[in-house]
Amino acid sequence: MSRSWFYLFLSITLLFSGCSFGTSKTEKNTLSAATDIDGMLKEGPGTYAGKQYDTDQVLQELEKLPENLSTEEAYNELIQLLAEDYQPIDKTIDEFDPSIQVKTSKPGDISRPENETHLNVVILLDASGSMAERVDGKTRMDLAKSAVQSFASSLPSDVHVGLRVYGHKGSNSRKDKEVSCNSNELVYPLKKYDEAAFQKALDRFQPTGWTPLAAAIESAGKDLEKQSSTSKQNVVYVVSDGEETCGGDPVAAARSLYESNIQAIVNIIGFDVDDAGQKALKQAADAGGGSYETVTDERDLSQYFTSEYEILKEKWTRWRKDSEKQVDDRDTINQNELHELAYKDALELVDKENQRLLDATKALKELGKIEDNYVLMQKVGKRKEKLKSHFIDRKNKIGVLVRQEQEERLKEIRETEKQEQKKIDEELEDLN
Repeated sequence: MSRSWFYLFLSITLLFSGCSFGTSKTEKNTLSAATDIDGMLKEGPGTYAGKQYDTDQVLQELEKLPENLSTEEAYNELIQLLAEDYQPIDKTIDEFDPSIQVKTSKPGDISRPENETHLNVVILLDASGSMAERVDGKTRMDLAKSAVQSFASSLPSDVHVGLRVYGHKGSNSRKDKEVSCNSNELVYPLKKYDEAAFQKALDRFQPTGWTPLAAAIESAGKDLEKQSSTSKQNVVYVVSDGEETCGGDPVAAARSLYESNIQAIVNIIGFDVDDAGQKALKQAADAGGGSYETVTDERDLSQYFTSEYEILKEKWTRWRKDSEKQVDDRDTINQNELHELAYKDALELVDKENQRLLDATKALKELGKIEDNYVLMQKVGKRKEKLKSHFIDRKNKIGVLVRQEQEERLKEIRETEKQEQKKIDEELEDLN
């Protein structure tokens, strides 16, 4: 190769080598830092963001920068080094759930524990001949049927109710005793209340025979066993005007039912019962873990079920207060979590980034990389303002949703209680 060709080759090589070095440095500085909030949220993290921050290493990086940097060049370099990663916190705010779930158990019947999910009620109605006697111009049976119908219709919609009648066949004469004592029939199977079907079941029988109370209690236990589970409460209501007359043992039957796996409570309503009958029925109710109440006329019978409703009204009031407290407590938690998310997590991160950028700006001035750092500090300050405004705005908008959620849940709770109290009042009017 001639010398002239060698120098030509060397010149071309140096020319391209110089272009290559220049392009590399230029490419590093072509990445412009974002000026809009969406870009700012996406451009991090910088090389020394978060826990990677090290004052000495950052200073070494700044020392490597060329002198006479423009404001834009210096700002771009600082963002590449120190921009924080805002995407995780922004995503967490996006996913913030302001909803409030009310988990307070709604009241059911007076005998229904608050933590039970379902209630079974079997009503045992005495159809012995003595129920044909009149009280205030009406038969005991008619009065009992009316009260039972109103009571059944007032039970919560998820309650299963059954109606079993006993002593409704034969007659109360001795020759028909065997037939009557064996008359024990589930006339309305244990299921949700249906007004027409329940009324039809009540209309099927009239007071006729003897009083096989023990057998009826035992049969009620079999009815309940078919639907019983650990999540169900079982209650038996007996409406009778006298004690056992078929040789059975109601006390033993009630105790056996109460102490069985289904743990059914036996409540007894004695309708115009003599002293001996009251004593016997009370013993059966005590053995069945329930209560005994005696009534003498239509008013007393209505009052018994009225007292059940009054207790139910009190339960709804307590449910409303407990539910309101639950909403308020959850609202406080939501407000605190949102405040911590915005002010502690997000804004503290913005302040931390801002301070590091300001420290680096001062260092650039001291290192002689820029002549004046005032304009650069202004850009850093504007970045901080935009980021803070973004997170405060997000917090305020979600805060509105949190307040709305609280108000809506409280409104629903109060409206639910109002409607339930109204239904109970209507049932009380029917009874009275």
